[in-house]
Amino acid sequence: MVFSCLVTSLHKNTLRTKFCVLFFQVSGNIEEKVTIVNSVYATIGAQVAVKTKLERNGIGLLIKVLKDEKLFITKPVKEILFDGYEDPILSLLYTILDPLSKFGIKIPGLTSRLGLFFGRNITWYSDGITNIHTGVNSLNQLGQMASFNHSKTYPYFKGECAKYKGSPELFPPYLDDETKQFLFNPDLCRTMELTPARETEKVKGTIGSVYVIDETFFANASINPENQCFGLSQIPSGLFDASACRFEAPIFMSQPHFYQADPYYQTLLGQPLKPNKTLHETKFVFETVSGVPMKVSARFQVNVKLDQIEELDVFKNLPKITYLPMAWFDTSMELPKTLTSQMWYLSNLKAILISMGSLFICIGIGVLIFGYFKYYSSISKGPTQMILVESSEETTDTEEIHTETTE
Repeated sequence: MVFSCLVTSLHKNTLRTKFCVLFFQVSGNIEEKVTIVNSVYATIGAQVAVKTKLERNGIGLLIKVLKDEKLFITKPVKEILFDGYEDPILSLLYTILDPLSKFGIKIPGLTSRLGLFFGRNITWYSDGITNIHTGVNSLNQLGQMASFNHSKTYPYFKGECAKYKGSPELFPPYLDDETKQFLFNPDLCRTMELTPARETEKVKGTIGSVYVIDETFFANASINPENQCFGLSQIPSGLFDASACRFEAPIFMSQPHFYQADPYYQTLLGQPLKPNKTLHETKFVFETVSGVPMKVSARFQVNVKLDQIEELDVFKNLPKITYLPMAWFDTSMELPKTLTSQMWYLSNLKAILISMGSLFICIGIGVLIFGYFKYYSSISKGPTQMILVESSEETTDTEEIHTETTE
């Protein structure tokens, strides 16, 4: 689970925010050792694969000097995720380049350790500055992206794919069940498209509308032409090339277990995975009046592309191309009962107001009818009755006076 927050300040008609990750929590034994792909070595392989044969031979000889480098490494979970582990190549680069900092030359991200969330756990972590609209000019713009790191486009893509859109966390009210919602996610390197599933789900007593990531999100350009500018025309559907924003590491994102992906990816593995909609689908449940997500299950898988390279010993026995799963994550959230109850009143506010209005109208009509019959009844008895009543009142007054006189 990831607990995240936004540090916010107001700037003109936009909110300036910074993402921060406070705490990661995993179930299971984080001391347990697991075997994963050596992402540093995989990155070298991806760069070498496009070089000339002579260059590949030279790099192959250089790598042989680093005898500790292997394509697969076995480390404790806590090192792979949080603490990081020492990598020989990174350590060498750090030793060479770190002294440059004394001369004011700083290389972003320079470290000798490597981990998926290294340096981010229990810290104030920021991917950058995000400006979002306040909705002061249009309520439909509430929470929508204005810029990220003072730019309105991704530097990695072109055309429509380069545009920042969607919201980092805040959605406008009165969501339309026929319209997609967009969630900006820097870690994914693109905006998430949430498609209405045209179904509802009850969250602690409050009914919400379900939005999901459907099969077109990671589809290649032959199925979804809008993905052409992401470069998704060369591979089967189901994966997204995130290498451009991951220091050219051969990282490809997908849904867990290649859910909704082309069956081709399952054939690359010795033991096929078992995609399951319940376990592997990304799903948001919105209270549509307020636009508040009541339940979230964001699930993604990190895959590494490995190429066969004859000049590098550890790569030469690989299949020609392999997309190997490295890890998958499930970031989940569900509002507590105290908040979903408030959402229930909000979502049913119209019905409540109509019911209360109808009740008041009925009470008003009832009072009018009662008053009418009361008045009609008094008129029908005639003036004699009125005289008797007055006489009775006078008698009462006389008796009271007489009583006082007696005393």
